[in-house]
Amino acid sequence: TARDTPRDARDAHALDLRVLRYRNRPGTDEPALLALELVSAGRTHDALDVVDDALLHDPDDLDVLLGCALAAVRTERLAFAQLVLTRAAQRAPEWTEALTLLAQVLTLRGCQERAIEVARRAVASGATDGAVRALVRVEDWRLALDTRLAALRADPLREEPALLAHALLAVDRAKDALAVIELGLGLEDDADLRRIEARTRARLGDHAGARRALERALELAPLWWEATLDLTVLMLDQGALLDAHALVEAGLRAQPDEGSLLALLGQVLDAMEEAGVAPPAATTGPVSTASDDATAPFLLEPRAQNASPFLLVAREEAPAAAPPARRDGSGAHRILVERRRSGWLPRITRSLVGSRARKNADAAVARA
Repeated sequence: TARDTPRDARDAHALDLRVLRYRNRPGTDEPALLALELVSAGRTHDALDVVDDALLHDPDDLDVLLGCALAAVRTERLAFAQLVLTRAAQRAPEWTEALTLLAQVLTLRGCQERAIEVARRAVASGATDGAVRALVRVEDWRLALDTRLAALRADPLREEPALLAHALLAVDRAKDALAVIELGLGLEDDADLRRIEARTRARLGDHAGARRALERALELAPLWWEATLDLTVLMLDQGALLDAHALVEAGLRAQPDEGSLLALLGQVLDAMEEAGVAPPAATTGPVSTASDDATAPFLLEPRAQNASPFLLVAREEAPAAAPPARRDGSGAHRILVERRRSGWLPRITRSLVGSRARKNADAAVARA
């Protein structure tokens, strides 16, 4: 009896009856829905037969193909959707909706080259879908980069290595970017190129190489605050808090009004507070924007990343020395030093850039 028949068998029998009924009287069922149910049951060939039968009875009703494909995509039956859309594209080569959906399905299935080919056909037919047009733009950009890369290898003087490396890095071609950088460095040791090298090596996981590249960039351009910013962030990420603090302070001595460095100083001080690391005593020398020989060695002087805990505790407990007055009696300089010692600059910095306030700020001011 029907009650004793397993449910799967009953469902398969019911589906057989629907297919037979549809073939005898096509109007009794919706072909797209019937095809989708056949696909869900693993009967792909029967599903394609239903679609073909629908087109035999109404050759101009290509919407049945698109409807069936859309239903298949929604249920993640991508292989079946590709088959149906391929038939639609063959019957209507300039049908933008079918071509657009086919390009998207091919992308989801990892068939990138064919997806780009179909996307080009869709765009040529007037497709306005943003994803498909972006697929074509990215491919055109990739081809242009390949052309530029070949031109650079043929004649290193025809292309600016830093610009090409930056463009390659933007599309996640870090290894190609590094090859361009090494070729450019063979011609000239350039600070811009060293900064791009640092970003590229960091993308590849070579953080030590990234740090060396930024240190070399600062040797070549000691007052370049962007390189100072990058190296400080790298040190902060590596936990080298004292190095990061010393570097950003040096950058601010050279350019005291640079907002990015001020914001970064607040982040460094927050990290030091969370780690229980006391910052060294504030520098009391005059602020100067002039380039001098003492700047570069200060930026690049090696410092221990893992200082002795005893020394750190001693720094915290040691009383701050009174700021010496300048010989010229400049009150402005004395106020600046006092404010820096009291924590005025970090707090103002954090309030301007939206960083979190230092815990127990009143107690911190009292201790200063």
